[in-house]
Amino acid sequence: MCPMAEGELPGLVCVVVNPKGSRNSYVHDPALGGITFKRRLASAEMSPTDCGFLRGTLAADGKPLQALVCVHQPTFPGCLVAVNALGLLKTHAHGDRNDDVVVCIPAGDPRWTANREVDDLPSQLRAEIELLYRQSPGFAGWGSRAEAVREIARARQRARTDSAEL
Repeated sequence: MCPMAEGELPGLVCVVVNPKGSRNSYVHDPALGGITFKRRLASAEMSPTDCGFLRGTLAADGKPLQALVCVHQPTFPGCLVAVNALGLLKTHAHGDRNDDVVVCIPAGDPRWTANREVDDLPSQLRAEIELLYRQSPGFAGWGSRAEAVREIARARQRARTDSAEL
């Protein structure tokens, strides 16, 4: 397991669904127990980060909490990445309900460890992320690391409550 920086959330793992730069779109299918191919993207847009979800969480919509992982090279669908949260990408994609995305870095990767907040990311990377999400309705800006930690705690609690009710 990767070493944690002081104040990090223990056991935070992202399951990569769509790797950085991929023109293929994949989805997590709980019924099949894995990640499946959805379609090839028609536009030339590509994500500047790996995209996935945080294991052991449930967002307000009942799906795992979404996450972006800043990486220098793409991983692959299904890759498990131990991560540290830097902040939130705030969206209101479904009416008034928040559909926030946690912005993360790989835990223990020396190229990213100096980053503690979203503001610490390279400005070009932030601009690329923002451009991608501004094209969707509901982009509402950036949230701090403290906001991300609170959202992850709520999502973990929802996941525990949901599994206890089964």
